[in-house]
Amino acid sequence: MCSKRKRIFDDISNAVDESDSDVVEMSDNSDSDSESSYSSSVNISELEECGQGDNLSKSDTSAPIGSREWSNEKGNKIITKIPFHSNVGVNPVALLTHNFPPNPTKLDCFRLVFDHDLWQSICTETNDYATECIAVKPNSNWFPTTCDEIQAYFTLCVMMAQAKKHSIRSYWSGKGMTRTPGIREVMSLKRFLDISRYLHFQNNNALNKHDRLCKIAPVLDYFRKKFPELNFPGENLSLDESLMKFRGRLCFVQYNPSKRARFGIKIYELCDSKTGYCFSFSIYTGKTEGKQATLASEAIVMKLMEPYQGVGHTLFVDNWYSSPKLFEELHNHGTNAVGTVRHNRKNMPKDTEFKQKLHRGESMIRYSESMSVVKWMDKKPVLVLSTCNSEIDYAMTKKVDMKTKMAVMKPRVVINYNTWMGGVDKQDQQLASFPIMRRYVKGYRKVFFYVMNMALYNTYLLWMSVTGKKAKYSAFRIDVMEELMASLTLPHYQRRGRRSAGDTPMRLQAAHWAHFPRFIPANPGKQNPSRRCVVCSAHNKRSETRWECKRCVVALHVPECFEIYHTKTNY
Repeated sequence: MCSKRKRIFDDISNAVDESDSDVVEMSDNSDSDSESSYSSSVNISELEECGQGDNLSKSDTSAPIGSREWSNEKGNKIITKIPFHSNVGVNPVALLTHNFPPNPTKLDCFRLVFDHDLWQSICTETNDYATECIAVKPNSNWFPTTCDEIQAYFTLCVMMAQAKKHSIRSYWSGKGMTRTPGIREVMSLKRFLDISRYLHFQNNNALNKHDRLCKIAPVLDYFRKKFPELNFPGENLSLDESLMKFRGRLCFVQYNPSKRARFGIKIYELCDSKTGYCFSFSIYTGKTEGKQATLASEAIVMKLMEPYQGVGHTLFVDNWYSSPKLFEELHNHGTNAVGTVRHNRKNMPKDTEFKQKLHRGESMIRYSESMSVVKWMDKKPVLVLSTCNSEIDYAMTKKVDMKTKMAVMKPRVVINYNTWMGGVDKQDQQLASFPIMRRYVKGYRKVFFYVMNMALYNTYLLWMSVTGKKAKYSAFRIDVMEELMASLTLPHYQRRGRRSAGDTPMRLQAAHWAHFPRFIPANPGKQNPSRRCVVCSAHNKRSETRWECKRCVVALHVPECFEIYHTKTNY
């Protein structure tokens, strides 16, 4: 036994002996009573540092200062769920402010999230940074970029995620079976690499050296303001962390063996439990200097939930965040909370009965003021802390026990947690399928593409909410990028090389979808019949032609009216 620990036990044994021998005297003398109790509390706290606090607390009947009393009977403790009262769904005021059309397209929703100010800021900073770099190391091929070209660059990054290849250069390959003609036609490889090299988001002369994300701060601030502005959260919210894969040199890179990436940048996200829409996020950049008054897990929850307090939301968190102190603070701010909790958290129930091992399927509950904790035995004990559940209400699940062939019964609070905790996971599953990121030496650029990918998924959810339509996320990405490319005006690139002399692999595919002109077939009345051109008729011009579209079977002049009819919505 260490000397410190031995001294502590000696002091306590002496104090206990004195109190047993002269109980009446201590009760009459208030000064000695306070002194004795003070010395005992100090020794207990020191014992906890030595690892012996648990053994002593079992025999100590007085609760330490700041502890929470738990009971197996509800008694006069009232646990009521705070009713939810707030708007849900798309913000109509934001739609009016941005002149949103009544029948929006996918591109309209994209422009709502990624507005012109964002692209203009990136374009300006990229050109300024390129000027600084070229002054040191000349680049004769560079010319200033435009907002449309930056959007085209982003479009290519999204489309590259849809058709994954081993390297960036392979997308510009001219070999027959590996060609990607859609990307080659937008811009050259040299131009794409130049934009990637000079891509920038913040003026280097205006950097905040105390902010480790200062080089991407304008983009992060833009989306932190844009996400909650466009959409109102539902009743249930979930808060969890994501790990963006990154193995570069950054002092705040995290290692998490439970995540698929293992090494990366940790991002805290507050998402809607039903849809996965991200309302707020915070990127972990390391421990803050100085001693903090609250735990980091409690501080991040209160920070992200600050705009949504007082309206009765129910927040679902895992055991890294949950604690009686946090849940009490959320409840005082008008927010319900449910989450798994660790048994050794401060102020959790410590009675012997609650610690005993249960058989599978058994449960017990403890109450304390405005919250309850349910212990349920699955393969291992599961503890769920809640400020809106007052009973162990069992409910049937869809899972079937392989031994009894009966449906598994679980406490309703556990079912609710499993149902509504996965908001962040829904988003992660979609973002992991099509990451618009490549390897970057500079970590802030990879963070940029991760946040842009998150914003694109929010755009998809907004489009479904506004229009009431449904589509797969992968199909939505392709459609919105094709609409975006059709609306852009790109600079004239000087293209090198000559056209390939060989036949392309897709040469014969046109037989299945293309529209071809033909002469109007002869009829019994005329050998060479003609009809009015539909395009000319639309402009009140009477003009006949002998040509028609073989697939559409409409009369059209070739080639002008034929091209107009098949390329313009309002011809």
